[in-house]
Amino acid sequence: MQLLYAVLHSPPWLSISDPTMDDSLRRHGFLPFADVRWEEYHYLDDGLHFTPTSESSFLDDLKHRVHNLSFPLLILSDSTFSHNGSDAAQRFESMFPPDDVVVDAVSGSGFLQLGRQGLNFTSRLRRHPLHRFRTVLVIGGWNDHGHTALRFDSAVEGFAHAFAGRTRS
Repeated sequence: MQLLYAVLHSPPWLSISDPTMDDSLRRHGFLPFADVRWEEYHYLDDGLHFTPTSESSFLDDLKHRVHNLSFPLLILSDSTFSHNGSDAAQRFESMFPPDDVVVDAVSGSGFLQLGRQGLNFTSRLRRHPLHRFRTVLVIGGWNDHGHTALRFDSAVEGFAHAFAGRTRS
């Protein structure tokens, strides 16, 4: 089973990420996913979330980028798929045969963020029967930018342990 992540420290996210975040993910067994050119999309005035047109473009681009992955695919994400009630997760899932892609998206989540509510990436990973999936792709982590590198690394390590434990079951 593959464990992939969308690179965090890239434009336009340079102000809310740093290279140590990507280093931590790689150190704990994540593989970088195909280069997503985030800077090619247009964003709302907040500078963080896609405009409706760019959201559609992103979904189309992502569909082409995942075609070489092993299916079924589980995507754990933040507001990339769920900003302001967006139906992007459902639209993306509908681009594939039933049960080939599951998108679990919670706005504001991350490896640490929303952990107290049980909605961080690790908590949500544990809710899925991982034996069903061949690939897990995490798109997010930017919401964790206010935490120390040590806390982020610890959370990523916890995710990796949960992933390894669930894939052995």
